[in-house]
Amino acid sequence: SSTILVFKALLEWGRAETPTGRRAIGILLFQDIALVPLMLLIPLLTHSGEPPSAAAFLTLGGTSLVFVAAVLAARWLVSRLLVQVVAGLRSVELVVLFTLCLLGGVCWGAHWLGLPPAIGALAAGMMLSGNRLSKQVDSIMLPFRETFVAVFFVTLGTLLDPNVFYQETLLLSVGLLGMLILKSAAAAVALRLVGLAWPAAGGMGLGLAQLGEFSFLVLAEGAQQGVFAASDYHRLLFIALGTLILT
Repeated sequence: SSTILVFKALLEWGRAETPTGRRAIGILLFQDIALVPLMLLIPLLTHSGEPPSAAAFLTLGGTSLVFVAAVLAARWLVSRLLVQVVAGLRSVELVVLFTLCLLGGVCWGAHWLGLPPAIGALAAGMMLSGNRLSKQVDSIMLPFRETFVAVFFVTLGTLLDPNVFYQETLLLSVGLLGMLILKSAAAAVALRLVGLAWPAAGGMGLGLAQLGEFSFLVLAEGAQQGVFAASDYHRLLFIALGTLILT
C-alpha cells in the first residue's frame, strides 16, 4: 500500500496517533520492509536455467536478515552515539550534512546488496527515527520531501499508456475492482486480528486498498527479469496507477 498517501491522509485527519492509525502505519511499514525479500526473490522466479535450490532460498533469507539486522544495529549506533555528537555541535548545516551522508551511505549499501535505493532511503529514515534530532530533521527536510514526492508521482504518470485501457476496457476494469476488493478485505482481516472492531477495520481496510509506490519497483524488476510479459506489465501498471488515483 502507499505509505506516502495513507500517512499523509492520517496526519491531515489527525488520526496518525489513534489505535486505527498506529496499526495502519505498522502494516504500511511492514509492507515496505517486505520489499527486501520480494526484490531478492524475483531472480529466482525466472524460467531460465535450473529451478532454484534450497541453498538459493537460504541465501535469500540470509541476505534479508542481514539487511534488517544491519538497519537495527545502525539505528542503535546513530541514536546512542552519532546523534549526541551532532546535537552537541549546535549547527543546522551539520544536521543537514549528517542526514544526507547517512542517506547516501545507506542507499549505496542497499544497491550493493542488489536492492533498490528506495529501500535504503526507508532504512535511513528508520535509523533517524525516535531520537532527539528526528523532529528537526523532519522539519528541515519537509520542503525536499514534498518536492520529490511530486516528481515521483509525475514520473509514474508518464509510465501510463491510456491506449491499454481502451484496448482492454472490461478486463482492466474487472482487474482494478478485483484488486480493490482483495486488498480491502485482506487489510480489514489483518486489522481485525490486531484488535480493531470490524467497522474500524473495514474503513481502514479501504484506506489500504491501493497498490503502493514500491509495487512499481517490483513490477519493473519483474518485467526486466522476464518473469512476465511486457503486455502483463502494462496491465498491472494501469491497475496499480488506477488504485492510486482513486485513493
